[in-house]
Amino acid sequence: MLINAMQSLLSGTAGSGADVAAAALQARAADPDYSLTAEEETLITQRLLQAEAASEALGSLLESVVASQPWIANFKAEPSFGVGAASDPYAKLCRAECMLALLILHVEGGAVDFVDEDRLEVLRDAPPKDAIDGLRAAVADV
Repeated sequence: MLINAMQSLLSGTAGSGADVAAAALQARAADPDYSLTAEEETLITQRLLQAEAASEALGSLLESVVASQPWIANFKAEPSFGVGAASDPYAKLCRAECMLALLILHVEGGAVDFVDEDRLEVLRDAPPKDAIDGLRAAVADV
């Protein structure tokens, strides 16, 4: 649900982070098989607002991380990190996953279990400290 909401947010056509969060939460509320706790709803909203506030910093960080790892280009793995044609659905999905992972890893300090180990290692270990500081500054007021 959150990855889909991130994709909507990153598309730039779904409105603000608050709008995207409200739509995602409304859609989830209509599902009789799973209801979110108030804490989960707050976390989803917060992550989408952070992603909106830091979208430029996240994009730059993601592109710099990919550029810093030669094996990614050698194996033509850029789309799996969300770097590539904006019209590529796979790249868009991966961009949402990787940006969310960067937020969780470097802003929240949490664990990420929704990306494979190769991507996780790069996203966790490759970003330079100044880029992480920039990301944290971008979400400081959210």
